[in-house]
Amino acid sequence: MQIALSGRDKFKRIPTYGISGWRNVRNDETGVTYRPGWGVLLNRLVGTLLASVLIAGLYGAYNELGAPGLRRTPQQNAEIQRQLREAQARLEEMKEDTRKLMSEEEWRELETQMAADQARRQAKAHAQKRRIGQVQRVVQGGCLALMGVLAFFGILAPLSCLWGRVAVEKDVRGDLVVRKWGLLWPSSRSWPVTAFKGMNLVANEVMVGRRGLRRSIGWRWRVRLVPADATNQPEQMRAALGLTEYGVDFWVHQQKDQPIGRPPAPVMDFVRALHRITGLVCSKPVVTAYQATGPARGTQHVVSQGGPAVTTHTSHSSDDVPEHLRPEVQKMMANAGAAGAPQSGTWKTTRTYHSLEEVPEHLRPRIEKMMAEAHEQGAPQSQVWQTSKKTITVRDAQGNVRTYHSVDEMPPDVREAYERARNARP
Repeated sequence: MQIALSGRDKFKRIPTYGISGWRNVRNDETGVTYRPGWGVLLNRLVGTLLASVLIAGLYGAYNELGAPGLRRTPQQNAEIQRQLREAQARLEEMKEDTRKLMSEEEWRELETQMAADQARRQAKAHAQKRRIGQVQRVVQGGCLALMGVLAFFGILAPLSCLWGRVAVEKDVRGDLVVRKWGLLWPSSRSWPVTAFKGMNLVANEVMVGRRGLRRSIGWRWRVRLVPADATNQPEQMRAALGLTEYGVDFWVHQQKDQPIGRPPAPVMDFVRALHRITGLVCSKPVVTAYQATGPARGTQHVVSQGGPAVTTHTSHSSDDVPEHLRPEVQKMMANAGAAGAPQSGTWKTTRTYHSLEEVPEHLRPRIEKMMAEAHEQGAPQSQVWQTSKKTITVRDAQGNVRTYHSVDEMPPDVREAYERARNARP
């Protein structure tokens, strides 16, 4: 089976999962799960409203096809009946005048011919009326079927928010599994983690509209699992996995303004969860914008590349470790203690902030004061400030290590033991 596709065919077999606007309902060591948020529900309700408008229009067309005579007013029907009676009276007068001018035998022949012509006209009118009726019934059936489909999906779309979700997990064999509960039935796909060599993080500008009249609706963040090299992944195996050279896509977030600085929190949370599940390293974020290359074509060009990595986290104490990684770190510390490595000591915490907005509020006045003093002394304000403070590390009888930044953070029993030990020092 041919896997190395080219052109538009490259995108035909890429598994894509859209969770933009969805809420995270589970994020632990075993996996991450997303469910539709209120914004998704509102968009689907808008679709339901449009479906209701279409159903109302189709119902009006259905009624008009079933009873076309209802479109005329009673006055119009009375006028038509009067004109028909007058035409019939004039026809009878013409027949009487013609009969006076003809013999009895000629009149009978003419009357027979007129009766045959009238029978042919009636048969033709009846056949035409039958064909029109058949067409009307077919159109009415199509209207009913279309109304049924619109009503079904119009109700199902918002209702599916009750059971719709996307779960990214690792199974017992260590494979990556993505389960999706859609409108009607669930689907599940799995890939060996070794089928991928990393993650790419890109924010693409999304354009809609006709050629030459396009407008931007924002930037869409995409996390893509990149397959391993072809030398390590034979075509037969890649065919069985359903991969192309572009891998698997997750559309995780969309924003109106051009991304600047660190990716949004939903993007970083998903990348970290995927890194925790697969162990794959994510590349630095790349932002691309639409660039017109002619009256009917356009491409994406890179606006910015690089920035802080989203899968790197340095912790200088056990309390600084994220909660989902803390059990693993404690296990590593216990193993280190069994090997004779020291577990206690004085910790030094260093944090780097790239802008004043990233500094916590309780530290911001101190940083602003330091920057003002540096400015008065002629020092540049763009230097990196480092703050460190001494912390208190306590190891209990079970060997668990606790780190506190002040005595006030200690529990009452630990604080009492600490005060006794400090007062007992010579």
